[in-house]
Amino acid sequence: MRIKNVLVADNNDRIRRELSHWLEQRGYTVRTAADGLEALEMLEAFLPELIIVDRVMPGIDGAKLCRVIRGREQFAGVCLIMISSIAAEQCIDPANYGVDACIAKSGTDKLVAYLDMLLAELASHGTIREDRRLLGVKDVTKREVTLELLALQKHHELVLDIIYDGVVVLNHQGRITDINHCALVIFGDCEEEMLGGDFFSCLETEQAEVLRRHVAGSDSDPLYLEAVNLNSRLVQLSLYPLHLQEALYFVVLLHDITKVRTTEETLRQTTENLRRSLMELQGTQDALVRQEKLASIGTLASGVAHEILNPLNIIGTIVQMLKMEDELPTEVHEQLDEVVVQIGRATKITSSLRNFSRQGQEIEIREVDLHALLDKTLELIQHDLKLDNIEVQKHYGQEVSFIAADPDQLAQVLINLIHNARDAMQDSKVRRLSFRTSRMGEMVGLAVADSGSGISADHLPKLFDPFFTTKEPGSGTGMGLPIVHSIIESMGGFIEVDSIPGRGTEFLILLPRSTTTA
Repeated sequence: MRIKNVLVADNNDRIRRELSHWLEQRGYTVRTAADGLEALEMLEAFLPELIIVDRVMPGIDGAKLCRVIRGREQFAGVCLIMISSIAAEQCIDPANYGVDACIAKSGTDKLVAYLDMLLAELASHGTIREDRRLLGVKDVTKREVTLELLALQKHHELVLDIIYDGVVVLNHQGRITDINHCALVIFGDCEEEMLGGDFFSCLETEQAEVLRRHVAGSDSDPLYLEAVNLNSRLVQLSLYPLHLQEALYFVVLLHDITKVRTTEETLRQTTENLRRSLMELQGTQDALVRQEKLASIGTLASGVAHEILNPLNIIGTIVQMLKMEDELPTEVHEQLDEVVVQIGRATKITSSLRNFSRQGQEIEIREVDLHALLDKTLELIQHDLKLDNIEVQKHYGQEVSFIAADPDQLAQVLINLIHNARDAMQDSKVRRLSFRTSRMGEMVGLAVADSGSGISADHLPKLFDPFFTTKEPGSGTGMGLPIVHSIIESMGGFIEVDSIPGRGTEFLILLPRSTTTA
């Protein structure tokens, strides 16, 4: 193996100088580095055939530096020789570090002698024999203090690798000098690729700038970032300054909160879905209660229609016969007139009940021109609207005309809504009634809006309940809107109401589009 370029990485200035001088005298081109990180930076532009690495160095130590070098393709043919002051205590096996040989430090003279032997071996055989891969161990004595320190170091390394949080050590430039197993999992990379790399390049731009400014300012205070994106993971990042042998380092703690945030988001979505389900359930329960009420009223209505209307008609006939008497006092006539009024009111309520039950009436669904039906209905009550000075506005949507409905029942709905709008606008300065149609998927929307007094929020949920009315006593039965609701539902549609007190009310009716002309 022909060697021209040599890199010496050792934190001891004297050894670096002596080895460099000795190698240069033998014609080698030599570069030196004071630690593992400096060696990696030098290797970016310098390709040696031989690298001599000290086992113990600050920042990236010799063992990690050797693993990084062996992990990169461009250094596949490089010869690695490790020199170590703790070879006797650590029982070094060169194969564990990926080196070709290891020399125990026991003095510069012996170190140079062993290097000379290995260089000769490389020159003659191109490789180092098995029996010469561990040299000089017998020249040094095991030291108890060193053994204890090595055991303590191993203990700390094991603890660092089993803790749940990621730990990254940076130099003052933000280069990675140490990293534990959990941090490697977070980054999804191996130690050989991460060591010596720029930590800031792993962060998003804004977060990287925050850390750069903090590191550059040599701030002694810790830095805490709540949520940082790292390799599709969300982590909490803490940065702490660390002074070691007059050198400034930074320890970065990474707490992975991806699962926590995912669980929180799942819980939030579950809570939101539960809330919606509860609202839907409440709506379903309200609808069931209302349907039960309507069913009960429908049953009642069929009996009331027979049991009350006949007596009312008989009473009305008798009252009319009494009124034909010429000798009745004026006071009696007035009382009979009041009886007629009350009979009419009772008859109206009973008729509303019968209409609600729709005994004998079948819904006949057919194709209906909605715009034509609206125009015809408005013509019927146009005179009344003019008397009340009500402006009618029509906004008919394009491609919206034919629906599937019962025209007679729908006309009844429209007349009821128009009468309600007239009553609501009695005290309004601006009296405007508008009709707007639009296509809404497979449905057709019809909005009937007025500029009347509006309906309070408390009354809106009860608006379609039978016998509920906001009108003065004697002015309404409270059956108009329940009948409207029942008719719309029977035609496969929906009706909603939106109102702002003092600004008016809008009823939105949704009915199926006609399938024959769609």
